[in-house]
Amino acid sequence: GTYQGNPTPAGGYTFRRARWSDKSRYQGGDRGLLKQVVGRYQAWDLAQKDKETNDYTACVTADILADYRMMVREVYRDRLTFDVVPETIISRARQWNSDGRLRNVLIEDASSGTPAFQTLKATAEAWLRPLLFAMRPTGSKVERASAASVWCRNDMVLLPHPGPEVP
Repeated sequence: GTYQGNPTPAGGYTFRRARWSDKSRYQGGDRGLLKQVVGRYQAWDLAQKDKETNDYTACVTADILADYRMMVREVYRDRLTFDVVPETIISRARQWNSDGRLRNVLIEDASSGTPAFQTLKATAEAWLRPLLFAMRPTGSKVERASAASVWCRNDMVLLPHPGPEVP
């Protein structure tokens, strides 16, 4: 079947919109949840090309709570030319480390992610260098999404209620 003109994938959807009810949402600035944060992580997926019609560079910033739930704080995306990628990563890391909770900045070790990681390891400020990790994904995108969906089904992933979030 289709929904708003989008065909349903074989086997159904991996992530269902209904999963994100109020119990899987949080209010920005919820002090109770913020007290439970044990670390913050950023994961970058860099686009291969930088033309207007090509993919976005994307970054997810998430907090891990003491009970192992993940609280998604921000999903950043933009079409970036490679010359601004390292400074953008540094800027987003600095913004989300204002409270000292940033533990890792993961950069996909593929295509343009590899030279970005190498550039950052050589030129980033001393505080950021030990937080940088190159990550090579294993398995297909469908396999990785299927594994992630288990965490969603178990209410281990919290999304913010719609609206801006301030670090």
